Amino acid sequence: MLLFLLMLAPLKEEISSLEMQIQTAPTSSLYFNLAKAHLKDQEVDRAFLAFLDALDQTERKEGLEMPKDALTAYFQGNLPIELKPDDLAHNFIASISLANQGHFDLFFDHFFAGYPYFKGSFLDFKIRGIIYLRLSQKAVEKREFYLTEAQKNLRKALALECNDASLYRSLILLAKDAKKEEDILFYLEKLAKSEAHFLRQDILFYVQEAMMLGRREIAEVVVEKGKQLYSYSRSIEAAEKILGSK
Repeated sequence: MLLFLLMLAPLKEEISSLEMQIQTAPTSSLYFNLAKAHLKDQEVDRAFLAFLDALDQTERKEGLEMPKDALTAYFQGNLPIELKPDDLAHNFIASISLANQGHFDLFFDHFFAGYPYFKGSFLDFKIRGIIYLRLSQKAVEKREFYLTEAQKNLRKALALECNDASLYRSLILLAKDAKKEEDILFYLEKLAKSEAHFLRQDILFYVQEAMMLGRREIAEVVVEKGKQLYSYSRSIEAAEKILGSK
């Protein structure tokens, strides 16, 4: 136990030093280093908060575009997307797979490296929204603030990219939690008009939500889109049974 505490001492000193430097002159690199230090200290939520600050302090750059192959794989849920050596744009997208697997250190590295070129993109706002959702799960006093920030950022992401299917599910669940049926309907209508490549298991979810709001036509569109995407799905079969019984 004593050895463990001695090993932690330099890390605590590093965190304290970084926090003092930030108070004097906050920079994106200082916040990023603080995020990494908190992660080493197993303070994951503090790490994400510092990471958000690092993103805020980052200046936008020009010169890169998101690669279509990685973006298509991401939209279609073909994960994980492997990293490529020295490819900032590709790895910016691939880093999200690393976060989904719990490799937050690698996610921080590769997302932050490409971030200056994609600040203000739909993935910028989506990742911010997801981080705020994560923070809301353990928060008590700031839970409502984090949920509001999550919804605000995810809505910005959806406004920029309507074909990211996972955004709809997250926003619908947030709207259900807030008991805002008009928002749920807005997302369902937008989903029906989009070309989003939604997951098999989500088809039934969208159909159930549409039917609960009395919007059978949206449910039918979702089922037809699902049939175009998948040759077979139990979720589609279950959705058709719901439509057949109404």
